[in-house]
Amino acid sequence: MTRARLLLAFLLLTLVAPASAHAQATDPTPSSVSMEYPNFRQTSVGGQTGFRVLAASDASGISSVWLKVDGAVVSEVPQPCATDFSVDCTNLAAPVTVPVDTRTLTETSHTFVVGVTDGDGYDKVALTRTYRVDNTAPGAPVPLTPQQITTNDDKVGLRWTDPTEPKLGASAATICDSAGCRRLSHPMSPTGVNVPVAMGVTTLTVWLADEAGNSDPSRTTTWTINRVRGPVGARVNPGLSIVSARAGADRRTITVAGTLRVPHTNHVSVSVRARIGRRTRTVRTIAVTSGHGFETKLRLPSARWRVATVTARVAGNSQYLTVERKKTIRRR
Repeated sequence: MTRARLLLAFLLLTLVAPASAHAQATDPTPSSVSMEYPNFRQTSVGGQTGFRVLAASDASGISSVWLKVDGAVVSEVPQPCATDFSVDCTNLAAPVTVPVDTRTLTETSHTFVVGVTDGDGYDKVALTRTYRVDNTAPGAPVPLTPQQITTNDDKVGLRWTDPTEPKLGASAATICDSAGCRRLSHPMSPTGVNVPVAMGVTTLTVWLADEAGNSDPSRTTTWTINRVRGPVGARVNPGLSIVSARAGADRRTITVAGTLRVPHTNHVSVSVRARIGRRTRTVRTIAVTSGHGFETKLRLPSARWRVATVTARVAGNSQYLTVERKKTIRRR
């Protein structure tokens, strides 16, 4: 081939196949991208999450928004021009979220990169962050303060930790007292709370959430606070009472119901004593409380009695007094 023909072939190749964008070293007009940046203090992610690109523009338009994890594309939101070549690429008309299900990733550190591709095929990176993927809920709180507290204060500070989870995010709790049970309406400190306590018994059941939002409400720890009047060192009356005692239609079955205001134990000794003929008979049982109440049935050996005495008793300990209550019933 002559020199003239070689020159002609070179000129034709130049005209027919101009340099593509990908063949150039850099994009001569880089894209402009703005995004909703995550909390810079957050170091872990979990579950279904995503990154939000607020706006992106380029002279050639935007063809897609994407997310890479450790260099591999895991999520991409193509714009119309990416699938319909008859449509020109335009700037983003609205914010775009690129999602990722972190449960498909290993629970270790990964590099997350968010960016866009313009209409000429150039990539523009908007965010590069390293996160620890965490999809395991923290364990139950490990108490740093006693779980059984007697006090005359109207507030008690409770503290806890979870040594297996260094990045706790928040805690939630259910509080129960004389007014009933209720869920605390806002996230608490991940390591403690000052809880208001009414007179009597208050229970606080706490569970934890980690920084990635993982939580398991079945992994709980409960504190019981008994607010009393007078010196804290004095033994407390547990508030035992017999609400009702009645004989059944068979005149032998005695049903006894009562309450225990301070459930330091869930066992109440219940007995019924009656004179049958020339002998005095006593029948005993142990009632188990449900919440603060109990109900039990005792069966006398005969219906030939007129007056019976029902006794309920709770044994004391170093904090609570031994209490006994009696009630007299008459056969119908």
